[in-house]
Amino acid sequence: GNVTDVNRLKDQFKSGQTSECLLAVICEGKSGKVYRRPTVKEALVAQAVEDSPNRPTELMPVKYTQALPSCAWGLERWGRMFTNRQLLALNTFVEKLQEIESELAFEEEYRKAVVNTSFGVWHAKGEKMERPMGAYGFGV
Repeated sequence: GNVTDVNRLKDQFKSGQTSECLLAVICEGKSGKVYRRPTVKEALVAQAVEDSPNRPTELMPVKYTQALPSCAWGLERWGRMFTNRQLLALNTFVEKLQEIESELAFEEEYRKAVVNTSFGVWHAKGEKMERPMGAYGFGV
């Protein structure tokens, strides 16, 4: 294949000439994760997800940092960090958490621990979160 110069790619992102497509599907195999090409149906379903009215509109920091070099790629708002499919999954996750929040009629700190342990490990002895986002997210 061809290699595109990084500066040309950045220019394409900044001018809105890029698009998204599903490149791989990650499945659990006997020995861990297995990566495969998406079927035509999977690609069409991913493509058909509409943009969310709940897409975050807050501005991102415009100063370049190695931790978040998004400004160099033309990403100005937090909502542009996610595809429509990813945003649908994240918004659905938040909606479902909000639905069950009232059912978690526990003591406030315990409720926080139950909700937050999806993103880390609850350290019982220290009564605190450990390694938040240690799994680097959840399957979308």
